[in-house]
Amino acid sequence: GAETNSTVVRVNESKWVTIMFGAQTTYCNGNYSSKMYNWIIEGNVVCSNEVIPVSGNITIRSGGNLTLYNVTIQFRATADGSNFINKTAGGRLQILSSGSGGNRSGSVITSSNTDYRYDFWVYGMGGNDNFTIKNSRVEYAGYDGGSKGLQLNNISDVELTGNNFSINYYGIYLVNSRYVNLTNNTILNNSYGIYLNLSSYNNVRNNSIAENSFGVY
Repeated sequence: GAETNSTVVRVNESKWVTIMFGAQTTYCNGNYSSKMYNWIIEGNVVCSNEVIPVSGNITIRSGGNLTLYNVTIQFRATADGSNFINKTAGGRLQILSSGSGGNRSGSVITSSNTDYRYDFWVYGMGGNDNFTIKNSRVEYAGYDGGSKGLQLNNISDVELTGNNFSINYYGIYLVNSRYVNLTNNTILNNSYGIYLNLSSYNNVRNNSIAENSFGVY
């Protein structure tokens, strides 16, 4: 069906609600729709070759698995921090491309309004933490007071390779994380390119880091 239209109205001078009109549009094999606000992942969800506008948040709960192949997640941001992705410590998130060679198309995580930024949280248990992002792009993530960009917390043994992290607050922010493979990424136009906070034994190699206020800190 056609894309659902929506409007926001104020109730009792203190609450904002979104009212949806029209037929719903479904995404990701019916796992998400335009009539939903937040997207909670509790099972195995695989999405391919589509653009998914998300009005609320995406949470991958313990036991949940979200895999994206050439998918654009477009947050309909209305303020800094109005939306987030949260991979909980027991969840699994894979952001990948489809195709091969010169015909490879990567996934994109972005904001529909470039004036506003979303949070991107990745939590782990300190070992084999079920997060991968390859040949994809993260942009307009993070802000002062929220996640710093793509923020990895207590993460170990994960792979970030061949990506573009640009126009974020921080490109990649590691907290208490180790054995993270950060290779062959392009990191441009962020306040910090890569920030390592209480993090060690990470493989940072062959990245193109330019036009950031600070490169690797």
